[in-house]
Amino acid sequence: MPSLNGLFAALTTWLLNLITVAGGFFLLIDLARHVFSTPRDLRAAGIDIAVFVILLAIASQSNAIVTWASGQIR
Repeated sequence: MPSLNGLFAALTTWLLNLITVAGGFFLLIDLARHVFSTPRDLRAAGIDIAVFVILLAIASQSNAIVTWASGQIR
């Protein structure tokens, strides 16, 4: 049977990158909707940006998360 040691790490890293890109596109669309609807929606746009920055910070730690998760599986 072939070794699958790096498969989990590769799949998780790929998934995190995909989620980051999809989240960026969603953020742009959502910000445009907030900005062009009413000026009162700027608070909601700020909250969206804050959430996206937090998610990017978590995604930047993906290597550590994947390494830890791989260690838990073995």
